[in-house]
Amino acid sequence: MIDYFFQGGVVMYPILFLSILALAIILERSFYLYRLARTPRVDLTTIVRAVKAGKCDSALSLVSGNRNPVAVVLTALILNLSEGKKRAELIEIASAVGSQAVDNIEGRIKILPLVVQLAPLLGLLGTVTGMIQAFQVIEHIGGKVNAMALAGGIWEAMLTTAFGLSVAIPTAFCHFVLERKVDSLAGEVEMAASRLLATVEESQESVASP
Repeated sequence: MIDYFFQGGVVMYPILFLSILALAIILERSFYLYRLARTPRVDLTTIVRAVKAGKCDSALSLVSGNRNPVAVVLTALILNLSEGKKRAELIEIASAVGSQAVDNIEGRIKILPLVVQLAPLLGLLGTVTGMIQAFQVIEHIGGKVNAMALAGGIWEAMLTTAFGLSVAIPTAFCHFVLERKVDSLAGEVEMAASRLLATVEESQESVASP
């Protein structure tokens, strides 16, 4: 396998770099999401009841210090609610904090599609340049070349394409899995924020009504 790598030429090195980069991102985000999954779950029902009863301090104690993205967004909302912010302001806060929370979850996952695109393209570039070199050799010797020598030059040129695809395919799969997890967490954040904001709206309307 190592011999194949060196036979592939100089283009193999940037593809190798992309594979290391993708692997580092996948492992780091997987470990991060694993740790995130082990954080305490937010008891949204209890929090909503506390907010509805006007007990913001009690609601805050249920989420403060929790690194779960749902807890982070709810903490920001409850803190601003306790300061007397209205629903319109809270919506803006929820949007800003929620977007930041999702960005933190996603991290460098957004780099993976670039790896998926670049790796096979670099592989194709290596194959094309390898084929050019092979035919230049044939031209140099006056077109007198046996089939075995030509086949050897072609399969060496094809190594970069195979290497590029072997990097792109598993990276694409891992990106799909990680993105689904990020989307799931983003949905939880949005649902929790929407439910709390609906409770705030009901409370503020009941206070405003005669």
